[in-house]
Amino acid sequence: MVYHLCSAEMWQELFKVVSDVEWLLARAQMDPLGLVLDLEHAAKQKSEKKSEFDQHSVHLHSLPQLHNRTVKLMAQALRMDLQELQHDYRSVSSQLVGRLIGYESESEVL
Repeated sequence: MVYHLCSAEMWQELFKVVSDVEWLLARAQMDPLGLVLDLEHAAKQKSEKKSEFDQHSVHLHSLPQLHNRTVKLMAQALRMDLQELQHDYRSVSSQLVGRLIGYESESEVL
């Protein structure tokens, strides 16, 4: 599903899916590594294009920056606990909360 939403450039729908706890649990139950790979794939979706009106590079076709950063952090947190996820997929929520609670900056999370 993530790959299809990325291909269709449906960024808001993509973020709704990857931030849905029920989807995270279902995906982790099917394939914990697949969940991590899906999140990593979603976080990498940036297509830099130059605007005709502006010489600066802008991201016209990607997740909004805040959503992209959130998905990247989720992927990093779950990758760190991949063994636990493979043992018990239900730990998705607790792993995310445990890794990301009190988050102040990307360098402080991991």
